[in-house]
Amino acid sequence: MKNFYFLLVLLAFGPAGFAQSFTVTPGTNATLPATEGREEEATIYFTNDRSTDIDLVWTQSQNTLNPNWSVSICDNNLCYFSAYPGDTMLPVAAGTNGFLKFTCEINPGDVGSGVLAYNVSISGEPSTMVEVIFSVDGTVSLTPASFANSIKIGPNPVSRTLTLRATNGALEKGTVEVYNLEGRLLGSHTVRGVDAMDVDVSTLPEGAYLLRYFSDKGIVTRRFVRQN
Repeated sequence: MKNFYFLLVLLAFGPAGFAQSFTVTPGTNATLPATEGREEEATIYFTNDRSTDIDLVWTQSQNTLNPNWSVSICDNNLCYFSAYPGDTMLPVAAGTNGFLKFTCEINPGDVGSGVLAYNVSISGEPSTMVEVIFSVDGTVSLTPASFANSIKIGPNPVSRTLTLRATNGALEKGTVEVYNLEGRLLGSHTVRGVDAMDVDVSTLPEGAYLLRYFSDKGIVTRRFVRQN
């Protein structure tokens, strides 16, 4: 009789009632300050509580971000320089972490609020699904004199030559890199402290890209569109 009742309990709860899955830390919600001209990031980790590898699938469930913001989403496999619709992480070994890292930079004048959320589950096990939410809080702004706010690109859209310049003097020495929205590096250029720098983009197919400027004062990301 006891075995019969135990079987009923198993049927009532199903396999998911007892199966270990993964732990989300520091929580399912992460908030970033919407800081004009400065890159902010937040990471949510998924710890494998099982004794075998798991494959975690993440699929976008919400996106109310300003389309003018420069954003990226990374997992333990790749980084995507867009609010990517989703992917499957590299296998997460027992006791180790997978993760989603969200990065956002707001161009001057584009302060606001928004949400980017994903459903995360073990592949083939929909009962393990949790929703994780990255929220951008549009209450913080830097002064116009900040380093990032002084960096401009143009023309945008561009057909042949994209110009990088600083409105408050010469560019800091550093590096300029061009990426597509899937995170692939397409070109790298050295910045030598000139007033302005031209970047030839004429060989790129039409579409949207990211220019990232690295210097000792920080990293600035700008989105541009290449068109004929």
